[in-house]
Amino acid sequence: MHVLIINIIRFYSFKINHLAFNLIRELDDGLAEAIASMIWIAPRMQSDAAELKLISDQLTLKYGKQYAEACRDNSIEKVSPKLMQKMSVQAPSKLLVEKYLIEIARNYNVDYEPDEKV
Repeated sequence: MHVLIINIIRFYSFKINHLAFNLIRELDDGLAEAIASMIWIAPRMQSDAAELKLISDQLTLKYGKQYAEACRDNSIEKVSPKLMQKMSVQAPSKLLVEKYLIEIARNYNVDYEPDEKV
């Protein structure tokens, strides 16, 4: 799961790097989700990737403190739902866990009886 989060952040970083840091100060609609997501994720992953704070700080300078605060609490509803779901602390469903166990057993040639209740 951690790898998926890093890949999403990496994608947004590339997108922002190529499109956002130009001379135009207005927020481009095509970048809104990427920028909001990067600002939102920074305090949540700061211990794993300190660079995210630097990126968040630069985006805050570019778009303003008020916008950054709205991103951090997602009051503007632009943060990636997929990223928020991956960062949630909810346990995966029993069905998903069971599917993973079946696949792992299949890959490693281990006899595994799936739970009939799931």
